[in-house]
Amino acid sequence: MNILKNTVEKLLLDAINACGYADAISSNMQIVKKSDRPDLSEYQSNIAMALAKSLHKNPREIANAIVQNVDTKDFTVSIDGPGFINIKLSNEFIASAVANLSFTPNILENPQKIIVDYGGPNVAKSLHVGHLRSSIIGESLKNLARYKGYTVVGDIHLGDWGLPMGLIIASIKESGKVPQTVAELNPIYPMASKRSKEDEAFMATAQEETKKLQNGDAENRTLWNNFKAISVNDIKHTLSLLNVEFELWNGESDANDDVNFLVEEFRKKGFSKHSEGAEVIDLKDYPMNNADVPPFIMVKSNGAVMYGMTDIATLYDRITRQKADMVWYVVDSRQSLHFHQVFSTAKITGIKGNTELEHLGFGSVLGLDGKPLKTRSGDNVSLMELINSALDMAQKKVNENEKTKQLSDTAKTDIARDVAISAIKFADLINPRTTDYIFNLDKFISFEGKTGPYILYTAVRIKSLLREANIDTTDAKIVLSNQSDRALAIKLNEFDDAIDRAFDARGIHILTQYIYELATIFNDFYHNCKIMPEKDVVLKKSWLKLSKKTLSAFETFANIIKINIPERM
Repeated sequence: MNILKNTVEKLLLDAINACGYADAISSNMQIVKKSDRPDLSEYQSNIAMALAKSLHKNPREIANAIVQNVDTKDFTVSIDGPGFINIKLSNEFIASAVANLSFTPNILENPQKIIVDYGGPNVAKSLHVGHLRSSIIGESLKNLARYKGYTVVGDIHLGDWGLPMGLIIASIKESGKVPQTVAELNPIYPMASKRSKEDEAFMATAQEETKKLQNGDAENRTLWNNFKAISVNDIKHTLSLLNVEFELWNGESDANDDVNFLVEEFRKKGFSKHSEGAEVIDLKDYPMNNADVPPFIMVKSNGAVMYGMTDIATLYDRITRQKADMVWYVVDSRQSLHFHQVFSTAKITGIKGNTELEHLGFGSVLGLDGKPLKTRSGDNVSLMELINSALDMAQKKVNENEKTKQLSDTAKTDIARDVAISAIKFADLINPRTTDYIFNLDKFISFEGKTGPYILYTAVRIKSLLREANIDTTDAKIVLSNQSDRALAIKLNEFDDAIDRAFDARGIHILTQYIYELATIFNDFYHNCKIMPEKDVVLKKSWLKLSKKTLSAFETFANIIKINIPERM
């Protein structure tokens, strides 16, 4: 909530009521917005123009009436042009509002539970660049929802079941070599998958091994558990470098019993029908869907259960056992049709109930050529390779930095990691979730411009300032004395509004853009307000308190997207 804007809006509504115009106000009318002329005022209202037609009055006449009835204790108002109302806030009003900012998570009396499904890697494969956005966006949205006061659980939803597992098991048995490391495991599936397309006998063997695994065969379960453990450890290590953590490490395998149960239930209740040998739920038979939506395939003609049924079974568990009020799927936008089918099926069959389901799709990471980021050989870039490139570049910058040259090698390595991870995450999250973006590490790692290292540098600057000043500002009064400290205070008051807008839009880019703007305004304030030499103790403490609150905003943001702010940089 933006205290400044909300207060102004309430006072204007009171004035509109006093004028007798309340009945003409509709829900889609904007009462107050940020001013188009910030040099004249912080906010403006165009409500007089909006009301003129229904009231059959001149908009300037309406604006005059509103201004005459508004309580202007905390701001001054003026009328411009045909009836624009300009609202300039008093320094005291702004200072009072910023003094009350706490930057603490909301506490809801009866918080709803959100399960965030993100990550989605397949076992027996190292993470690649395609997993970058799901991991970063999902982790940030999870933490944003927690800050808002919701109970939130992150589930990685491993791909650990079905034919891919049978292909790996068939290959291991044929070779007689049981993989002991990720390096030994990684090549198996690509080679087995390619071979299965060319060798019918091998495909038949893999299908048989899949069936044995799913029926509980002891040998296959042992092999599966072993290579799954190797893969999960590798995934955890890579994600730990990005500060991404999951509460649940469930996989498709955990839904297997519910899959079989639900297939039978759908048959009994008449939801399924036969189509070209497969069992499907024909979604176009239901009014919520159009004729272009393909049927939801439950069971293929060869008897294999489709992965859509695994999603339905997983959702069934999340709703019936885990009691989710909302489930967010942070998955590539190209899966939108799949989730439309899954959500429709869940609603048709009654599984969904009152639970809110959202597919939060995202765009792709592109190379400098504007095409999906690939290696020279055309393979997906591994996520570890991308992280290591950022770490190497950050290490070089930190080693060359005059301010960090005297630090120990360990300290410089820690700073380089913070810089690299902030660069990767900020570069991703500054973009609207649904858009593609070009991965340009040289640009992202810069300490200037719209980058993660710039945000860290600004926060570290504040830490250094507060250490040097070493003054207790707990009881200090905020006093605004110039345009720079006033602009900083106003921006700080927009923090909660940025949080709310980011949550409502499920768009971390809104909060990320806000933090960049806050950093820019703080650096302007820092250069214009000479804090350490200031002789006026009241003003000096005020500026330090504003600086401390700015640091709190950075720290809250850092905790949401999971980056670390070092002490020095």
